Amino acid sequence: MQIEVGECIAPLLYEHDSLAVPGLGTFVSTYKNAAVDHVQRKVQPPALQLHFQSHLQLDDGILVNYIREKYKVSLHDAQHAVAAYVKVALEIIEKREMVTIPKVGRLYRDYEDQLRFLEDSTNFNTASYGLPVVQFSPIVRTERNPKAEEAQQGGGRPMGQSARIAGWFQRYFSWVLSLTFIILVTGGYLVFFQNNDSAVDNEPTAPASRINISPTQSPPVEWPTDTLSDEDLDTEASTPDPAQQYGIILIGRFANEGNVKRLVQKIFDAGYEPYTEKQGNLTLVGVQMAYEREEELKQALAKVRKKFDKRARIIKR
Repeated sequence: MQIEVGECIAPLLYEHDSLAVPGLGTFVSTYKNAAVDHVQRKVQPPALQLHFQSHLQLDDGILVNYIREKYKVSLHDAQHAVAAYVKVALEIIEKREMVTIPKVGRLYRDYEDQLRFLEDSTNFNTASYGLPVVQFSPIVRTERNPKAEEAQQGGGRPMGQSARIAGWFQRYFSWVLSLTFIILVTGGYLVFFQNNDSAVDNEPTAPASRINISPTQSPPVEWPTDTLSDEDLDTEASTPDPAQQYGIILIGRFANEGNVKRLVQKIFDAGYEPYTEKQGNLTLVGVQMAYEREEELKQALAKVRKKFDKRARIIKR
């Protein structure tokens, strides 16, 4: 009999504020009040917000007893099934992959080697009867003009085009004035303060020209053509050192582009040459360097493991 331990977690979270998975961690739920999002026009009912505490690994017996009663197995078999599930989950997490718990969320380890939990959209608050998020639209009210209605209903002469324009302008004059003021303020800000924005952000970023470029390559130099003659130009190219080799140290594989950019920036700030390569849905990120002796590459590997990830390895010599 195959025991689906992962599918037993969600039903228990409807009944318990905390649930321990022995050897993995504990799920803890906290009450979250109902909220109205006027920007996205959504009404969120009261819910239980779910958190995962990896340091709480003591067995509270709830999961094991539920499995024993549901599958009609012994206590030893239930404990063995939970232990096997946790072992497989930890192996998947160590491979930098996600463990999906049905209707609960996903567990994964980020590039800083921290265990993270992404909550699913399930509402475990039984008091709200599992109400979903409700989308709403505001009601637009139109103003009535009794005089115009009486004139048209009594056979009076319809308002002329100029009269309608004048009435519209009087009705929305304050809105037109406010919009004009906003446009003037925005234009003044763009004219007088746009240059200051570029001066505030002085944080260095990794230039695209330094990613996936061999460290032995140098950018071309542009010489002023009006100051040098043909005799002054040295057309003989430099001869590369035959003893120099090119290596790549892999740090990790990522599916999220934000994680890739942050790690590339950290590599650049540490004084290394970043390296990236696409492999399907994943992006390989590492360090590229030129070396003459194998010992130099091994020393660089030790430094990269100490600074970034102890599992870094050489993928190209």
